[in-house]
Amino acid sequence: MITEERSKDDLLRELEQLRHDLDSLGRLYSKTTESYKITENALLDSQENYKLLLDLAPDAFFQGDEKGSVIMANKNASILTGYTNKELMTMNLRSLFSESSISNRPLRYDLLEQGLILTTEREIVRKDGVRIIVEMTSRKMPNNTYQSFMRDISEKRRAEQALRDSEFFYRTIFENTGTALMMIEEDTTISLVNSEFVTLSGYSREEIEGILKWPTFVTNDDLDRMMAYHKQRRKNNSSAPASYEFRFKRRNGEIRNIIIFIAIIPETKRSIGSLIDITDRVKIEEDLCQSEEKFRAIVETSPDAIVISTLTGDVLFLTDKTASLWGYDSIGDITGRNILEFVHPTYHKKADFLINEMLNGNLTGAAEYLMVRKDGSHFYCDSNANIIRDTKNQPTGILFINRDITQRKLEEKELIRAKEAAEESEERYRLFIEQTTDGVFRMEFDEPFDINLPLEEMVDFIYDHAIVVECNMALLKMYGTDDRRDIIGKRQIDFHGGRDNPVNRESIRRFIKNDFRIQQEETEELDKQGNLHYFANTSVGIFKNGNLVRIWGTQSDVTEKKKYEIELIKAKEKAEESDRLKSAFLANMSHEIRTPMNGILGFADLLKEPQLTGEQQQEYINIIEKSGVRMLNIINDIIDISKIESGAMKILYSETNINEQIEYIHTFFNPEAERKGLSLYIKSLLPADEAIVKTDREKIYAILTNLIKNAIKFTDSGSIEFGCVNKGDNLEFFVKDTGIGIPEDRHNAVFERFIQADISDKRALQGAGLGLAITKAFVEMLGGEIWFRSKENEGTHFFFTIPHLIQGSAGNAKKTRKEANSVKDLNNLKVLIVEDDSTSDKHITLLLNKYNCKVFHAADGIEAVEFCRKTPDIDLILMDIRLPGMNGYEAAMEIRKFNENVVIIAQTAHALAGDKERALESGCNNYLTKPINKALLNVFIEKYFSRQ
Repeated sequence: MITEERSKDDLLRELEQLRHDLDSLGRLYSKTTESYKITENALLDSQENYKLLLDLAPDAFFQGDEKGSVIMANKNASILTGYTNKELMTMNLRSLFSESSISNRPLRYDLLEQGLILTTEREIVRKDGVRIIVEMTSRKMPNNTYQSFMRDISEKRRAEQALRDSEFFYRTIFENTGTALMMIEEDTTISLVNSEFVTLSGYSREEIEGILKWPTFVTNDDLDRMMAYHKQRRKNNSSAPASYEFRFKRRNGEIRNIIIFIAIIPETKRSIGSLIDITDRVKIEEDLCQSEEKFRAIVETSPDAIVISTLTGDVLFLTDKTASLWGYDSIGDITGRNILEFVHPTYHKKADFLINEMLNGNLTGAAEYLMVRKDGSHFYCDSNANIIRDTKNQPTGILFINRDITQRKLEEKELIRAKEAAEESEERYRLFIEQTTDGVFRMEFDEPFDINLPLEEMVDFIYDHAIVVECNMALLKMYGTDDRRDIIGKRQIDFHGGRDNPVNRESIRRFIKNDFRIQQEETEELDKQGNLHYFANTSVGIFKNGNLVRIWGTQSDVTEKKKYEIELIKAKEKAEESDRLKSAFLANMSHEIRTPMNGILGFADLLKEPQLTGEQQQEYINIIEKSGVRMLNIINDIIDISKIESGAMKILYSETNINEQIEYIHTFFNPEAERKGLSLYIKSLLPADEAIVKTDREKIYAILTNLIKNAIKFTDSGSIEFGCVNKGDNLEFFVKDTGIGIPEDRHNAVFERFIQADISDKRALQGAGLGLAITKAFVEMLGGEIWFRSKENEGTHFFFTIPHLIQGSAGNAKKTRKEANSVKDLNNLKVLIVEDDSTSDKHITLLLNKYNCKVFHAADGIEAVEFCRKTPDIDLILMDIRLPGMNGYEAAMEIRKFNENVVIIAQTAHALAGDKERALESGCNNYLTKPINKALLNVFIEKYFSRQ
């Protein structure tokens, strides 16, 4: 019983404890519930405050999920973009950016994943289509969302650009004022100069700015005055002279006279000075003073009577000679009187008329007058009058120069009778020379000719002193003119174009040596229009008192005859040169073709020997392969040069990715360079949006191939670099090597056809000598030019250009059908060889052995199409072009109708211009020429099927 009671007590205590615990738990639950509600309310308040804070933020705020969809945006996001908050919640953040912003700078989620905070500038397109520039700061949040703040910086960028434009504008003005400008600091340091000041001083800009002080350029005599002005200007700018003259010291010690205009820059202690070089003006002023002194001396000693009057004829100035001629003892007796007082009354009207005509600018005042002396006697005067004008071209007076011609007038009367008799004889002579078809001329010497001078001095004397004084119309026509003034008065040197023409100088030598006579001597002379003529001259010298005084001559134009002779000589020389080069070329071709043929046939025969080791067999096969490649190159060069010569070579323009061309050529030639121990690398490529141009891709490939092959061929050690740069309207390609170089005496012959066959240079290795001739022809056909720089044993640097005809950016360029199969196993390829020649089929099959491909065969186009219909998972088709029935082009087009994924590579032995373009248009991915190059085939397979 006691045990049971104790058990009940224990049970009661336990129940009481349980009830107590339940009460505590209830109170705890109530508190927890209350705490949860408090926390929940606080969280809601926090979210509201966070949203309010974002709305108050000055920047636009966006929050996006992992795919970039907008899940939150503040008010400024709507203001910035023009979209409502509701519209933004349906958009992807990427859709706000312009295409160029995304293509030029993709969104870098990969960097955000690394925990980086990225700040970039981007262009967004508002709802109304307006484009603005924003500064965007983004980061990834712990909850895997992305936050971005955007701030409109369009105005900032425009302001910065305006500042740059303004800076450029004022800098341009500073540089292009046409005068020397400088900025001087308070301590006289020159802080800024323009190019005109650099030219004036003789120092470079770097030597002046911030280094030299203004006194450096001032002579000692002017320095104190200049420094006083400098200090005075900084105390009171208006009190110092704004301009003054001083002497300027140049770097070479030369002194120049300068006038400077200078002023303080407002609100600073700096001054701006503009310098004008007046050295020439000062020299002119000095010369003018000297000229006035000379003029006065000439006037006073002149034998003529000189008078200066007003426009109405009142005498202002006269010489003593004038007073004496007019019969007066002193010039004071004449000064102030009217000049007409000394002219006979019968000549007054004539004098008035001539002066008025002069004032109107119609004629000069040269005339004869009858003058009256003080004693009433008369004399004839030859008067030459001219209007005196001031610096504004306004008439201020009249200058008369008078000469007594009374004795001459008497002699003239006697001469008139003799002249009338001579004119009759002259008329007969004129009639004769004008009727002849040959050119007739007479030359006089303006100085006595000493026939005892050395030969060369006599030649020079004829050049300088023999002057044409007479000629007929036939001679004028020979020089392309009908105006005698174009011939009369000209010296011998003018007709011969100087004294150094060897043909003309020799003709004068023979004239002298043959007792001053020549007959049908040829000379080379220019007509008035600058055209070259050949004349046959017959000349004779006329002597008087033992001196040569004139030369009579005739000449006929033999230009056409001479040109015909020259053309015949040139044609003969060209034919001989062509025959020589072609003979050398044919001899070289015989050697060039026989050499690889000997290698092929000879080592093919040696392969039949049963005792050969595997190493020997491989060596012989390598020699046969190299010989075959060499022969193929020779044949290709001959075909190309033949097409160029005949005009059959055409330009086929298409979209061409220059960077891909360069990278492909590097891939192709790098193994060859490495085998020779050379480094072949690409130095520069074009930006992606400039790389796709309209040109002939095959010509570009051929040009680069020839230059790279030559570089490898003539480089024994070192490196070869090549690439392309944008030069605005042109693309400039270059290939630079460290090879043997080109001797300077062979620079002009580098691009000549067959020239390598015509030289004995031991460094000119095997080849037909056509590669660079073909390269130059291709470059010029594309509208570019090619040149090089080279020194012997230092390497060669080739350049060529083509027009930069942009087709589009990398973003919209035409894509190839299949760039690569990133998941294809090369050992499981299914390959169809379409080939009607069993030997070629076998060759290609062996080339594919390294890939363990499953190879199928078709002998014509129809069979190939049917096979592809039945085998849709075929990976690669090597399609021969020349097939019986349906050719390769047609077969490719049929296959493309039902299979867009299979890679089709055309392969043909034709290798004609346009074949590759036609193959690509037919649906092929690429193009190979026979014999198939193993390395190139491997490149294509790796390109289209290698794992990334």
